[in-house]
Amino acid sequence: MQNQLSSLPVSISELTSLQSLNLARNQISSLPVSISELTSLQSLNLSHNRLSSLPVSLSRLTNLQSLNLAGNQLKYPPQELANLGFEHIKSYLEAAKKGTVTLKEAKTLNPQAI
Repeated sequence: MQNQLSSLPVSISELTSLQSLNLARNQISSLPVSISELTSLQSLNLSHNRLSSLPVSLSRLTNLQSLNLAGNQLKYPPQELANLGFEHIKSYLEAAKKGTVTLKEAKTLNPQAI
């Protein structure tokens, strides 16, 4: 079954106490920067959407423990890196804010050092 949600409202940032968000099997092609305001979020399921990139601001979700990106066509960060888990994605996004980072470099980043 596929849902029809194609985008998220910027006002999603008002849900600061939200701990789990399941947006699987929709038509979402991009995430608003405001998603980074969901500071209590622990689980985010974005599987089987149309995402090709993640906003750098996603690295600010410090309580996030689970991020499911399966079934998307990620180019940024690369799907190969996304498969390694959120800590690697977060490290990649943090490094990207500071300048450029290659996939090879991202795989060797120590997620705990960021």
